[in-house]
Amino acid sequence: MTQPGDDDNVCKDHQESKSPRRKFLTIPEAAEELNIGERSVWRLIKDGKLPTYHFGDSTRIKREDLDAYVERCRKLRNQRHSGRKK
Repeated sequence: MTQPGDDDNVCKDHQESKSPRRKFLTIPEAAEELNIGERSVWRLIKDGKLPTYHFGDSTRIKREDLDAYVERCRKLRNQRHSGRKK
């Protein structure tokens, strides 16, 4: 099970959406994309790892920001694992 705040798991579990790619995602949609809980998404936002956009009372995450976060996680994970002995 994915642990909240575990960036390695977020990267590993990220899958492309089967629905049409929307420009802005709700918090529940972003959580589903990352295969983590909504509280974990809010934690990423609070920690400055995911920027948000506000439209009235709605909070949204831009798809390209979510994709960029996942790519940063992949690069970080690759750096961590590249130095390991085989």
